[in-house]
Amino acid sequence: MQSIFGIGVDIVQHSRILNNIFSFSGKDNKIHHIQNIFQYSEFPKNDFRVLNKLKRDFSWNGRFLERIYTEGEIKEGISRADYLGFFSSRFAAKEACVKALKTGFGKGVNYRQIEIIKNTGLPQLKLYGRAGEIAEKEGLSVHLSISHEKSYSVAFVIAEKIIE
Repeated sequence: MQSIFGIGVDIVQHSRILNNIFSFSGKDNKIHHIQNIFQYSEFPKNDFRVLNKLKRDFSWNGRFLERIYTEGEIKEGISRADYLGFFSSRFAAKEACVKALKTGFGKGVNYRQIEIIKNTGLPQLKLYGRAGEIAEKEGLSVHLSISHEKSYSVAFVIAEKIIE
């Protein structure tokens, strides 16, 4: 028998992640440059030329990436043309996961303890450290659905408790 332990939902505006992915010379300069390239509300869904221009013009903010994403996520993300949707959807998934686990980013749980992998083509959560311990202790199976479109990414996580 199974029962719902927790449900987590999160939505992320891509510009929020974009502001953190790149190292700029100053906050005002960063916002000004991004606004000159495109409007947040009209984020170019498939215009990778704009995103690649940002990739070329600015250096990756390794500190942000390494604080939030696992090594595997970083390696895959920076190699993709749609890296912004990739990183934003994974950020949303990590936020949704801690809501479903009922921990938030406290109780020893951090972003890097939650990894989004694709073994069978479907996104799956892999939990490490304290996040993994909590899931194991509670007998949880976690399920993930993620999507991104234009300016936003969204993630839904259901933590299911296996009752014997």
